[in-house]
Amino acid sequence: MVAGDFERAFYLNPMAVAVVIVGGPILLLLVAEALRGRRFLPPFNNTIRVALLSLAAIILLPWTYWHARTALKTPKTELVNFEHPVVKFFLRE
Repeated sequence: MVAGDFERAFYLNPMAVAVVIVGGPILLLLVAEALRGRRFLPPFNNTIRVALLSLAAIILLPWTYWHARTALKTPKTELVNFEHPVVKFFLRE
């Protein structure tokens, strides 16, 4: 994606495009906050922070397992080493 080959980047990892689309504006906001020396958004209290982190874990952990399992079931041979123990773990059915 850095080289500008978005089609190949999407083929190899479709989530990378989504991460850039979501993470790009967040990164720009953080840089702008650092340059201006003030926050644009109010800080979260600890209860909200714990709730958001818990929600992220609840969503991301199963998604990560599903994504890894799906990627191994329909592999892109240039990305997968089928002799690796983690790959064997996911394919053990």
